[in-house]
Amino acid sequence: MTEDSTKDSNFKSFVNISENRSKLLAFILANVQDFDVSEDLFQETILEILKNGDKYDSSRPFLPWAYGISRNVVRRFWEREGRKPLTMRQEVLERLAQAAVDTDCELWREERTALQNCLEKLPARLNKLFVLRYGYNLKEQKLADRVDFKVGSVRTTLAHLRKRLRECITTQISQVY
Repeated sequence: MTEDSTKDSNFKSFVNISENRSKLLAFILANVQDFDVSEDLFQETILEILKNGDKYDSSRPFLPWAYGISRNVVRRFWEREGRKPLTMRQEVLERLAQAAVDTDCELWREERTALQNCLEKLPARLNKLFVLRYGYNLKEQKLADRVDFKVGSVRTTLAHLRKRLRECITTQISQVY
């Protein structure tokens, strides 16, 4: 896979994740019934989706595939905890999922669009650093090797990059209103 096709595949994964964030989070919450744990497991799910993006058949719907990954992440959580999963009535699950979708859908769409625009403005080297760190969860030494940075500057560069992206997203969203 070329660097451009990897970048494109990761961007499509980010878009699919953004569009379905509320549904995935509601699904995880329904399985663990703890908001803090759900957020952590959602982050794990994102990493798994990005790591396994090449296994996704884009001719099929994204959400069922992502639910499968979420289910595996939740199952591993329960195994780590040494406990059995809790159960929740279907009606409660549906209400939680709908509430999450209603609340977050427009905000996530705006943030996703802003992030896309901001990432496109980055120099290729910083874009690659961002994707490798947050898409593939590479740590400092491997990041430094892959993007030809000194190990000591990776942490600082990532901090500046996060700040730059936050400011760019905030600016773009505030221009809408």
